[in-house]
Amino acid sequence: MYPDFTVYEIMEEISILRNTIKSNRKDEINSLLEKVNLLECKNKKYKELSGGMKRRLGLSQAMLGTPKILIVDEPTAGVDPKERIYIRKLLSEYAKENIVILSTHLVEDIEHICEELLIIEQGKLIYQGKIDDLLLQASKNLGIREFCTLYEFQEYSCNNNVFTFRRECKKIIATGPKSKVDIKEFNVSLEDEYMWKISEGENL
Repeated sequence: MYPDFTVYEIMEEISILRNTIKSNRKDEINSLLEKVNLLECKNKKYKELSGGMKRRLGLSQAMLGTPKILIVDEPTAGVDPKERIYIRKLLSEYAKENIVILSTHLVEDIEHICEELLIIEQGKLIYQGKIDDLLLQASKNLGIREFCTLYEFQEYSCNNNVFTFRRECKKIIATGPKSKVDIKEFNVSLEDEYMWKISEGENL
């Protein structure tokens, strides 16, 4: 993207390169810019945009011509929580009628957008399938242990395998192998599933 081009000029340039229908070009560009909440900024130069605005502009140019398959790489990296939620919503809406292939290290993005996933660890495919199926697998193998203080959790984690942990109601909740925890039934998150799957066969 040329830094001195305006938002509209960038969209127009990409549209021409894609050989979109000239008579529809202006309407499609304006419609996409409105969808990503950049219509009022169409005369602003690219170098003047915030990181989140640049991400949204990138998505809008990728959507030109409504491709049936949209591939996005780390679409929410480096943006604030508000922008992240907005971009997730855009991708989720687009995925209703098209295929979105999302590559990311942010598990929350997958949880909010995708129905199926592939997990690749050190170049090896270790899971391919529906998120719900992975959830079921993980729920059979994981449990949680509760700690009242951070110190108690740190002492425990030094000598025991912990996949994930989080603060909840003034307690620290740690997930681990079901054979080594106190509570067997809980709501497994995608992060729990992911950390369990990449450790499967090493620590369980």
